[in-house]
Amino acid sequence: LTGAVAGGLFAGLAPGLSAFSDGIARGITIGGAAGPLTSGASMASNFAAGFIGGAASGAAVAGINGTDVGEGALMGGATAGAYSLIRDTGQYLRAKMIAQSYRDSHNCSGVSDGLDGDGFKLAGNRWDNNPGAKNEPSPLGGLQGGQGKIFGINYPPKGVVNRVMESWAGPHDFLNSWGYKVDGTLIKPSMVGDVIGGFTNPLNVAIATPIAVPLMLGSSGAVAPSVIYGYERQRSY
Repeated sequence: LTGAVAGGLFAGLAPGLSAFSDGIARGITIGGAAGPLTSGASMASNFAAGFIGGAASGAAVAGINGTDVGEGALMGGATAGAYSLIRDTGQYLRAKMIAQSYRDSHNCSGVSDGLDGDGFKLAGNRWDNNPGAKNEPSPLGGLQGGQGKIFGINYPPKGVVNRVMESWAGPHDFLNSWGYKVDGTLIKPSMVGDVIGGFTNPLNVAIATPIAVPLMLGSSGAVAPSVIYGYERQRSY
């Protein structure tokens, strides 16, 4: 019940709050002019919308559970706002890696629905144009400019597997970007680089997880912390 109430509140408030906070950010940063906000202003706008919506959901959960409404609102707002910032950071990293990938046609020819309809396949190994390169597909994504594969098995350009792959691709690529040339292709391999890459590449999958999960869940995931917190507080009363 609490989850349904909180989710319903957040879902109902989110569009209006996003438009409201977007208008405030637009008025402060670009004098109310039309056009896209800067990334910083957009993140601030989304944080404000997330905080207010999370606070309302947290207060609703606390009210139903008979716990402290003020505390529920504060925790719900703080966690939803933080979630929004992390998710926006992930989207920014993904956009940076997509822009870099467009510099070489081998890295932007994969077929995928992308993430949230952006239509870009970022998952998989970057292209290696160094002499003698074999361009082996990654076990998680295949080749960036080719068919999506997971451990050698093809997966469709839409659906759950694609969303998981694309959610991790942006932050993981960013963490691996020390191994890319300016044009987005792989740098010339070396013995030391191979050793470092063999260790950091799988490690970066784990490091990217706190950013990738909010990307995968989308805005609806912001309400979960307030529900969990409210439930735990009820048990402690």
